[in-house]
Amino acid sequence: GKPQTLDDIIFTRRVYADASKYPFGKDKDAVDRYLEMVMRDNKIGLPDLERMFNAAGYYTYEEGREQFAIMFAVNSMIDFKVKSYLVVPEAQIIAYYKEHPIEEEAAYKIQRLVITDKKIVSTQDNKKRLKLALEVGKEIPGVKVSPAFWIKHDELAADKMFISTMITGDISDPVSIPEGFELFRLLERRERRIVPLEERYQEIAQELKRPLFEKRFEEYRKSLFDEASIVYY
Repeated sequence: GKPQTLDDIIFTRRVYADASKYPFGKDKDAVDRYLEMVMRDNKIGLPDLERMFNAAGYYTYEEGREQFAIMFAVNSMIDFKVKSYLVVPEAQIIAYYKEHPIEEEAAYKIQRLVITDKKIVSTQDNKKRLKLALEVGKEIPGVKVSPAFWIKHDELAADKMFISTMITGDISDPVSIPEGFELFRLLERRERRIVPLEERYQEIAQELKRPLFEKRFEEYRKSLFDEASIVYY
């Protein structure tokens, strides 16, 4: 999204030249296979792909394809020369997790019901029938049921705090609103907790890999410039 510097352009060309030393850099058909997959997966044809290239500033298909081939090779080389070396020991991930715990507040998975037919909510017996109908997925005339959604404890309005005391599966008492009656059904609740390691493992691994990536990337970049004779006209 920003203009490339001269060093960026030189680096890209150096990586592209480096890729030609490896099998994946010599596979000239790989780009065509990838572009065919893109067209197939997105259900578009060659004219659509050419329009995409034009929109990106490439005036011919060949020019767009060449730029795509460069990008494809550069990404493959960064994966091979940089990312494949990024290994974070599990012990380091566990130590980081213990040193940087994240506490997650209580949250509730609910559905909002809006009912226009007073007879449906006039008795507890009818409310039980409403609950049963929802459990079996039956549509009820005069009842609008929202998709289920999660809401955090501190996002509850003052007049909706009763949701935090509900039992899973219950439906709240009806409250009169301009459209009729409003009720809430509690589907699931998650108590306040320390987020477990298994849910943060990948996130922590990526966080610890970042400085390793930057160091390895700069080393690879420097090696490409050191190994070349670059003439600035």
